[in-house]
Amino acid sequence: MSTPFILPETGLVREKTVLQHIAPVARSTLWRWRRCGTFPAPVQMGDNTNGYRAEDLRSWLANRQETHA
Repeated sequence: MSTPFILPETGLVREKTVLQHIAPVARSTLWRWRRCGTFPAPVQMGDNTNGYRAEDLRSWLANRQETHA
């Protein structure tokens, strides 16, 4: 049995983790959302690694819940 993902209060969350647990969509969909401004901008963590601020993800999730409620 796997442990449920808990979004940290602060810090960076890797793009791979976002795609697996927070926004389970194709990477191309995530890129499209970023271009449209409906998803937070990433932070460059390394040469080939993007991450997202946990605070931005929490805000995005809260706005999504308000919209779909």
